[in-house]
Amino acid sequence: MLPKPIWFENNKVMILDQTKLPENCVVKEMKTVEEIWQSIKKLEVRGAPAIGLAGAFGVYIGMKNWTEKENANKNDFLSKLIEIGDYIDTSRPTAVNLHWAIERMKQKGKEIWQSHLQKEMSIQMMLQQLLNEAEIMLQEDIEACKTIGEYGADILDNISGFKAFLTHCNAGALATSMYGTALAPAYIMKQRGKEIKVFSDETRPLLQGSRLTAWELSQSGIDVTTICDNMAGVVMKNKWVQAVITGADRITKNGDSANKIGTYSLSILAKEHNIPFFIAAPLSTIDFDMETGEEIPIEQRDAQEVRYFGEKQTAPSNVSIFNPAFDVTPHQNITAIITEKGVAYPPFSESLQALREGRKPKSTESIFKMQKQVLKTAKSIVASGLVSGTFGNISMIDRKKGFVAITPSGASYEDMTEKDICITDLEGNLYLENGKRPSSELPMHLAVYKQREDIHAIIHTHSLYATVLASQGEKLPAVLTEMGLAGAGEIEVAAFAPPGSKELAYETVKALGKNYACLLANHGVVAGAQTLDRAFMVASIVEEGAHVYYLERQSDNISIVPKQAYEAVFKAMQQYGK
Repeated sequence: MLPKPIWFENNKVMILDQTKLPENCVVKEMKTVEEIWQSIKKLEVRGAPAIGLAGAFGVYIGMKNWTEKENANKNDFLSKLIEIGDYIDTSRPTAVNLHWAIERMKQKGKEIWQSHLQKEMSIQMMLQQLLNEAEIMLQEDIEACKTIGEYGADILDNISGFKAFLTHCNAGALATSMYGTALAPAYIMKQRGKEIKVFSDETRPLLQGSRLTAWELSQSGIDVTTICDNMAGVVMKNKWVQAVITGADRITKNGDSANKIGTYSLSILAKEHNIPFFIAAPLSTIDFDMETGEEIPIEQRDAQEVRYFGEKQTAPSNVSIFNPAFDVTPHQNITAIITEKGVAYPPFSESLQALREGRKPKSTESIFKMQKQVLKTAKSIVASGLVSGTFGNISMIDRKKGFVAITPSGASYEDMTEKDICITDLEGNLYLENGKRPSSELPMHLAVYKQREDIHAIIHTHSLYATVLASQGEKLPAVLTEMGLAGAGEIEVAAFAPPGSKELAYETVKALGKNYACLLANHGVVAGAQTLDRAFMVASIVEEGAHVYYLERQSDNISIVPKQAYEAVFKAMQQYGK
C-alpha cells in the first residue's frame, strides 16, 4: 500500500510527519500557515512535489484564517494572498516546485480577483476556488507521477539484463502525492507483475534513504536493500544494479539537476561503471529561467545535523561543519530526464523545451542504444587485439533516421564511455554536442555508407598480419573457407592516401567493390557488414586469413580455397538479415 504524505479531508490539511519515520506514523493537522512553513523547513513534509502541494494548501489555509478575522477586508484579498505566498516561499529556497506552486496560486488569486471585479463574489466562494486549485494540483501530481513511472518502467524493461536500480534520498510516494518520481518505475513494474529490486542509499546526514525510501518500499512489498552512501561504488562494481534513478529539486534549462547532497557523487560513479543515470521529475521541477546549475541557490543546513548522529555527538564541538542540503549533477552525467510529458535525452536544452511546448523532442533513445553498441564493440576489439591505444575506429548507421554513431578522435578505448561516441548525419554534421570530435576517418565511413546501402556497420582496425600485407601492397587470397564472409575472391588493397582524406575515402570505396572488407595500403583493414557483431567477425576473419597466408608464404605452399566454396559463403553473407 502506497503511503500518502499530504492530503485534504473534512476541510483539513493533513500531513504524515516524516521526521518520525520509520519508528512511528504520526499524522498532523496543519491549522496555520506558520505550521505549514515550519513543517516544510523541518522536513516533516519533504520532496519537491510534496513541498509544492504543501505550499499550495498553505496559501489556502493562510487565506482561510485571514478571512475569519473580524477586520479582514475583502479588498485586501489579492495583496494578502501574495503576502502569504511569499512567506511560504522562503521556507526552502532550492526546491523550484514550491515556488512554482506558490506562483500558480498567486495567478489563480489574480483570476479570482478579476472575476470578483466583474461580478462580485462572496469571500467563501473566492476561498473555495483557491481550494479547488490546490486540489486540482494534487490530482495532477498523482497522474504525473504515475506517468513518470510508466515511462521509467518502459526504460528499465529495455535495459539488457536489468534486475535492480539504485536510488538516493527519497523520491517516492512520501515525496509526492502518490507513486513518487524516482521510485515510481518500481511501483509500476510491480503493478505489471515484473520482478524489481531497489538499492537505497541511506543518505547522510538525515537518512531519508533508510528512514523513508526503505520504509515505503518495504511497506509496499518491494525488495529493497539499504546501503551506506559510501558503498554505492562497490554495488556498481559487483554489477548488482543496472541503472541509477534519482529525483530532483530543481533542473535548469540545460539539464543540470539539483538533488540531495551525494547525487553528484553517484553520477560520477555511474559514469565510471558505464551505468545509465536517470533523473525522474515532473516538468514543474524544470526552471526555464535558469540557464545552468551554477545559478541554483543551495540551502545550507544546521551544523548539528552533521555533528550529531541521532542523539549521539559524533564530531567535536569546535570543528567546522559544511552541510549543504543539495548538490548539482551536471547534464553531461545524465542519461535522460524522465517527466510526465515524455523522456528528454541530450541535448536537454532542446528536448526539455520541446516537452514544455507540448512537442515531441528529437528521438534520441535510439541514439543512446547506438552509442552503447559502438562502445561495446570498441571494448571487444581492444580485448581481441585488433586495435590498441587510440588507433582504429568503429561506426554504425541508422538509415531510417540518417544518424551515424562513430568513435571519437584520439580517445582511449579503455576510458571511453557511451557519451563519448559521436553522432553525426550523413554529411558529417554533428547531431549531438558531447565535447568530442568524431574520428578523423569519418569521411571514409560516410563514403562507404553512401555507396553501400547493404552495409550498416564499419570497423577499421590496424591488426598486425593484415597490416603487413597492406603495407606490402599485396592482396589477400581466400586461404580460408570462412573468408567468403569478407569477399567473393581476393581482398583488394586500397591505394595509399593520407588518413582522414577524401582521397582515402574514394580509394576505400573503390577497393571494397562488392566485398565486405579491403586492406588499406600502409594503414590496416576496413570491414563492413549489416551489424557490428558481423563486422567484428569479418575483421577477425581477415586478420586470421592474413596470418595463415603469412605463414603459408614461408613454405611457398599456398593453398587457395576452391572458388565455389567461398562464393557460396559470400552469397549467404549477402542474404544475412534479409
